[in-house]
Amino acid sequence: MNDTEDSITPAAPEIPATAAQTETSTAPVDEQSWTPEADEPGFLEKLGTVISRVLAVAPRLRGYDLTARAILESIGGQNLVISRAEFDRLKAFQIQHDRCTAAVNSLHEAGAKEAWLKHMASLAASISDGKVDQVAGRPLSDFVLDYEQRGQAARNERTKIYLASLPECRVICGRFISLAEKKIATMESFDRRQHSQFGVGYSPSPLITQLRKTISISKARIVQSMGGGLGPRELLPFIDWQ
Repeated sequence: MNDTEDSITPAAPEIPATAAQTETSTAPVDEQSWTPEADEPGFLEKLGTVISRVLAVAPRLRGYDLTARAILESIGGQNLVISRAEFDRLKAFQIQHDRCTAAVNSLHEAGAKEAWLKHMASLAASISDGKVDQVAGRPLSDFVLDYEQRGQAARNERTKIYLASLPECRVICGRFISLAEKKIATMESFDRRQHSQFGVGYSPSPLITQLRKTISISKARIVQSMGGGLGPRELLPFIDWQ
């Protein structure tokens, strides 16, 4: 969802303290507290177990979101990258973002026409009851304009929430990327030694390739280019927001 915003600026609801104020906050757990093992031949089996556990809790996760969540779980869990205070702030942003998205999705032209048809039915009933002078008629264009303006206001507010939460999401995503890159480097070092022992030229395995792709997607998604369509849940899919 990458909607174009116009100049309408709705009244701002109360939202958590601007996340930009916490952009320089330190990680909740020092990244040095997690040290990769020198050899991790069982990581693939461990990752499979983690994926099964993640799917049991969040069965709708797929692709990048699932892989990112599994990587963090295999390292030690989300407490390594997000504090309770950060979680609470961003979850509050996400609740507001969801409300705006629900409004955007409901305020469309088909909905305006449905509301107009209900208005016409009510008008007809009033006329049949002899109350023709007591009810004012409204054209369909009134309903369409009303829905358009309210939808745009919801999109504007959603973008404001996105921009307010983005700095803190970037900090947390940076912690995740740092840990994930350390994990992948350890895995690749083990793979290279295994290839060398058997005199086989090294090339990244499909697993390493997929994990690297997950990191690249994480970096791209956190860039400010998505408009207001993404909330903390989409920007940080490796976090369990339940």
